[in-house]
Amino acid sequence: VQITSEEGMAGTPQLSTDRSLLAYSQVSTGQLSQIRVQRYQQPSAASVVDGISLELAGHHLAALNWQPGRPVLLVQATAKESGACSYRLYDFSAYPAYQQRTLDAPCSFSMRVRAILSADGQMLYRPLRPADGQSEQLIQHDLATGQQQVLINSQGTAMGLLDVTLSPDGQQLAYVRLDSSKAGYIYLYDLQKQEQIQLADFSQTGPILQLAFSLTGQHLYGMNGAELVQLRLSDRRVLKWPLPQGFSGGELSLLDAQTAVVSEVSVRLSSRSGSMVVAELKD
Repeated sequence: VQITSEEGMAGTPQLSTDRSLLAYSQVSTGQLSQIRVQRYQQPSAASVVDGISLELAGHHLAALNWQPGRPVLLVQATAKESGACSYRLYDFSAYPAYQQRTLDAPCSFSMRVRAILSADGQMLYRPLRPADGQSEQLIQHDLATGQQQVLINSQGTAMGLLDVTLSPDGQQLAYVRLDSSKAGYIYLYDLQKQEQIQLADFSQTGPILQLAFSLTGQHLYGMNGAELVQLRLSDRRVLKWPLPQGFSGGELSLLDAQTAVVSEVSVRLSSRSGSMVVAELKD
């Protein structure tokens, strides 16, 4: 079911932890990307939902993630001319009013890898592009002390990290990476043990560009364009379901065990003209 109606590309849908607010990035041809935030309601084909737009002069904005348990949205702002970027927090506790502040954390421009804010708001998991410009690493950045630690080092690979996401309990990171032969793999990283296991590769799942944990943390979901893919963490079993005819999916945010908010942007960004919408995918 279609949710957005604006002309252009609507992508990176993000549902707040309590599923009350939906944020997504919106860009039209020749314009700076902005972020739309609206109350989430079960959509219908004829529904019109009011929302607010976040804009910053001379900057592209991208919605990254909601702080777990709080209506605080982590946003990346990238200057159109210089490419300089910063992380910002938008607090919607009094929606539609909001407060914003800039995080004191380095920001390296990346079209692929999201930064993630922990539930306590103290830890930022962010991509880092080394000076040699080759592929992203993943940094654990303590915002209170400024201490940084490299969690995932993808140097020497073709593209490195494609996506990373945090489990509902905040104990595990799941991520997608490409190696030097451009083969894709999905990993699970335990933050307490600082250990990782390989869950699957693209020969099993197809090319997954973005991951989402189920609300229980027992499954990972992704879309490879033509299929919705479920990866069961207990035994690493991969299940697939075809997407509706005519829809090619790339990004998703889980609403409940049977419903997701999804977009096409990751898969068909370069091959689709006209409008791309955010939609609700049921059953």
